[in-house]
Amino acid sequence: MRKVVPGPCPSCNTEIEYLYQTENIPYFSDILIISAACAACGYRYVDTQLLKDADPVRYEMPVTTISDLDVRVVRSMSGAIEIPELGVRRVCYKRGRGACPDRADRKGNIVLGGRG
Repeated sequence: MRKVVPGPCPSCNTEIEYLYQTENIPYFSDILIISAACAACGYRYVDTQLLKDADPVRYEMPVTTISDLDVRVVRSMSGAIEIPELGVRRVCYKRGRGACPDRADRKGNIVLGGRG
């Protein structure tokens, strides 16, 4: 589904278009992607939401070669990433964004020594 809905920009009140689009991600479920951009003031908004709740699932991936570190990790609104060999465990719960702020750098690398 793809639907465009007009509405005011929350920053400058100019009329903009909000795009609502559903996609399916294997091993998760259908997701809703919401996006908007205002040409007048530069405001941008992007959010994703899972469209169904499911029981928790555990996936493990042993790292045996350096190329295994290139794997993309996709997780739900809450979850944990654990690397026992490095003594790293990050548990993240939905705090409005479903992310772990200040726990990874801009390239997605885990930052050691952070709080939590």
